[in-house]
Amino acid sequence: MHMRMCPLMSIGELTALAAAAEQDVARWQHRFAALLRGGVLSVPDVPGQEFALAAGAGVAGQSAAGQLVWLRQTLGKALRSGARVALDLADNGGHRAPGHWQTSLQLFRDELADAPGNLSCSVPLTMLDSAESIAAAGIPVCVRYSPQASPVLFKRFARGSYANPLIRPVLAGAVRPLSVLHGAERGQAAMPHALFEVRAGTAWLVLDVDMRKLGKPPQARRLLRYCLRFADNLIDAVNWPLATLRLDALLNRRVALRFTHVADLLARNHLQFGTTRSFLWLQRQLLFVRRCIVHESMLLARRRGPFPDLCAGDLMAALTPRYGVADARRLLRNRLLRHRHLFALSPASLLPINTEPANGGSVARDWLDLLPAMRHADAILFSGPDLRSTLSQSDWGRLLRLTAAVAAARVSSGEGRAALQEAKAGPL
Repeated sequence: MHMRMCPLMSIGELTALAAAAEQDVARWQHRFAALLRGGVLSVPDVPGQEFALAAGAGVAGQSAAGQLVWLRQTLGKALRSGARVALDLADNGGHRAPGHWQTSLQLFRDELADAPGNLSCSVPLTMLDSAESIAAAGIPVCVRYSPQASPVLFKRFARGSYANPLIRPVLAGAVRPLSVLHGAERGQAAMPHALFEVRAGTAWLVLDVDMRKLGKPPQARRLLRYCLRFADNLIDAVNWPLATLRLDALLNRRVALRFTHVADLLARNHLQFGTTRSFLWLQRQLLFVRRCIVHESMLLARRRGPFPDLCAGDLMAALTPRYGVADARRLLRNRLLRHRHLFALSPASLLPINTEPANGGSVARDWLDLLPAMRHADAILFSGPDLRSTLSQSDWGRLLRLTAAVAAARVSSGEGRAALQEAKAGPL
């Protein structure tokens, strides 16, 4: 459902919001402005205005008129304020969506044709028929797929998504816990433009960091510290469109720092795609970045406290009888984090921006060798430049398959290496 896009916030507005929490407002506003003007950090949309909701079986079973009333009451205000929303249409079983949805969504789209927001849909791969009919009506739909998808259904999905950009792939189960102190959350919906699976009704702050602008390690550490400080301050200052999102933002402090233009570093350092040396070099760069932002999140947790939903007090109480107060405090001090998630990567980030459209897929095949480096990310997204214009249909299918194998953390095992070779060389 395409609607008129809302204007982005100016650099002055963003830096004023982010620096308001600091004691030295002017100094931090200057630092944040330098990040944004220098291209190190960018905000892809109005912060906090992208979220996902699940309709649920109760709403899915209503008539088209009942669904339209629910859409007006739940999403009307948010879309008029410029929000980007993905509505998951699966019932509790995740297998079907009544035909009423297409009618109610088209009516709702017509009502809000002049609204600055944007509404899309989200379904699991088992509802591919529904996704194709919704996309045929001109409404974007995110299809959540997993490595366990049946080969026949996956082949149909790969071909359909390659032919129709309104069918957007989203990897299921590709968000991992940043800390060993809390478990993974089960996703059930898709972020509409960042394109990764999340729990419905959770608040995420998605920011882009250009890897080309970070520079040498000492400068990179400093810039990443400023980036994370900017994000942490912005979480509290964002005008979240729903009260439930505001509460989740304060409790979990979810950040997706999406690192872009990663593969362009290889060209800058005169490294060839498809070689062991280039892959190992890229892994070192990504691990360095990850360690930097995790360390900064740990330092912020010591100064400002960990994210509340971690329940650090309960952890302290559970560890004290066994380790004693001093040792329990030391153990937690070295593990508590300020944020639930941080490091995000997209396959598009690993494609050089100056790569010409693939002729026979030769460039793409070399580039696919870099994708296993994404296993270091906390979240794997499908946002960024449209890769379908660069890849052949066969390589697009291999990309989807390989990304799923990487997200499942299988590439470090023998089984994973076999899946990697199959994804790179196997027929679609």
